[in-house]
Amino acid sequence: MHVALLTTQEASAFADLTAAFDREVITWTPLTEADDTEELAQGPHDILIIDMAGPLARSAYVREIATACHKDVYVPVLGLVRPGQLREIEASLGLDDFVLVPADTGEVIARLALLYARHRARSANEDEITLGDLRINLARYEVWVGSRQVTLTFKEYELLRILASRPGHVFTRNTLLDVVWGYDYFGGTRTVDVHVRRLRSKIEDPTHTFVETVRNVGYRLRANPNSR
Repeated sequence: MHVALLTTQEASAFADLTAAFDREVITWTPLTEADDTEELAQGPHDILIIDMAGPLARSAYVREIATACHKDVYVPVLGLVRPGQLREIEASLGLDDFVLVPADTGEVIARLALLYARHRARSANEDEITLGDLRINLARYEVWVGSRQVTLTFKEYELLRILASRPGHVFTRNTLLDVVWGYDYFGGTRTVDVHVRRLRSKIEDPTHTFVETVRNVGYRLRANPNSR
């Protein structure tokens, strides 16, 4: 995955985030407001991150960039938004998703992974994620294990979709809590454990093990679920 970070701030302001990019082997490129809009939109990156601070907080400018990103080769746009800007966030801005900052770097990585998975599915004209006998139909919100259709609650489905966006990647409990339940949810990470347990009871059986627990950290979806 290659992301571009458009910001007017010093690079040191994003030291934690860019360090997380390096750890996750995510290639990243810094961009500035001075760069051409078309270059911002159609560079070699898969996703454009806009740090909506200072001059980049202007709705008209963000809308112009997002429109260019969605014009020819579709490039998803993730906004980094401050609490005071929430009232300004609307569909017409063209953001594909946003993260409220300051944010846990794990949440940013998780949202990038989801955008990237959706983008790849769109590019390949596919609506399914398939991992062994597990199939997730993103268009119909359906989940199948082999020939058996599984009925999940919305939260269970969202958990599975996030885990499936990066097979083998460990998502922390806090990241899953932030992404699925939202930054303003005041429940503890025990909520994640309960929902993962329910998810497992529905998609797993004696011949299928999909979700793995990484002790004291979180959960991951097995990259090769049919292997033993």
